[in-house]
Amino acid sequence: MIPISPIGWRWLFGLGALVAAAIVPLRYLMPESPRWLTIKGKIDEAERVVKMLEDFVERRIKPLPPVPPPLPEKVLTKFPTAELFNRKYGPRLIMAILFWFFDYMLAYGVIGFAPYIFVAAGFTFTTATWYIALGSIGYIVGALSMAPIADKWERKYLVASAFSIATLAVFLYAVAVAIRSPIVLTIGAFLGAFATAFAVPAYTYTAELFPTRLEQVDSP
Repeated sequence: MIPISPIGWRWLFGLGALVAAAIVPLRYLMPESPRWLTIKGKIDEAERVVKMLEDFVERRIKPLPPVPPPLPEKVLTKFPTAELFNRKYGPRLIMAILFWFFDYMLAYGVIGFAPYIFVAAGFTFTTATWYIALGSIGYIVGALSMAPIADKWERKYLVASAFSIATLAVFLYAVAVAIRSPIVLTIGAFLGAFATAFAVPAYTYTAELFPTRLEQVDSP
C-alpha cells in the first residue's frame, strides 16, 4: 500500500484503526475478574463468573475436584499500589520496568523501524518492507509454537528463550546490512517476529510477580 500512493501510509494506519475498533465489543463480552468482584462486594456476580469458567473446563477436560474453603480477602484501607514500592515488591517493580523498557526498545525501536535502517544501508524501502513483511509469518509460527508449552515451561524460561532468539535476529539484521543479503534479512525478520510472539507469556509473568490487590483501587 505504501508505494502505490503518496498517502498509502495513511491507508495502512486506517486498517490498523479498524482492527482496534473490533476490540471494543470485548469490553462488554469478557468477564470481570472474580477477585475484583469479590473485593467490590459483588459476590453473586463473582460466583457466576467462576461457575462459567468451571463449566468451560469441565467440558474440555474432566470434572473438577471439590472446592477448598475460601481464604479471607484482605480489606483495602488505603491506596493499594503504594505497596509496589516497599522492600518486598520494589525490586520486582524495577526489574519489570527495565525488562519492558528494553523489550519495547527491541520490538519498536529495532524491529519496528527496520525498513528505515535497511534503506540507510542501501536497500530500497519497498524491498526492505517486503522482506520484513515476508518474515512476519514468524508471528504466527511463534504463537502456535508457544501455545502448547505455555503452561508446561516456567514463564522465566519461555521469556529467556524468546529473547535469546530475538538477540540472534538482531545479529542477523547486522549481517544483512553488512553483506546486503535479502535472505539473511528475511530470516532475521522471521526470528524477530517469532520471538515477539513467543514472549507473550511475559505479560502473564509480569502480573504474577505481584498480588492482585496491588492492581485494585477502591473508590472512597
